Amino acid sequence: MELKDILAIKKATDSLDCTETHKLITLRENDTIGPITGLDSLEGRMARSNWFRNNIAEAFDAYTEFEEEYNELLDKIEQIPEQAEIMVWASGY
Repeated sequence: MELKDILAIKKATDSLDCTETHKLITLRENDTIGPITGLDSLEGRMARSNWFRNNIAEAFDAYTEFEEEYNELLDKIEQIPEQAEIMVWASGY
């Protein structure tokens, strides 16, 4: 999801005055290119990172912190209460 989309969703939730009860978790990863198999394993994430390094030179810097961001995302997801309702927003690339 691009930053402009994330900001638009954040603005919408802020305007609804629901920031105390609703949390926004964003996925900045562009899954429209590169391998996505095995992202639940370190090997799969490394393969994706290596693919970007070998095929999209200017994108490599964006993937140097991928593992740290992935672990932060999992941490946020684990904090979602079991009874919580989840809304998924997607944007087109």
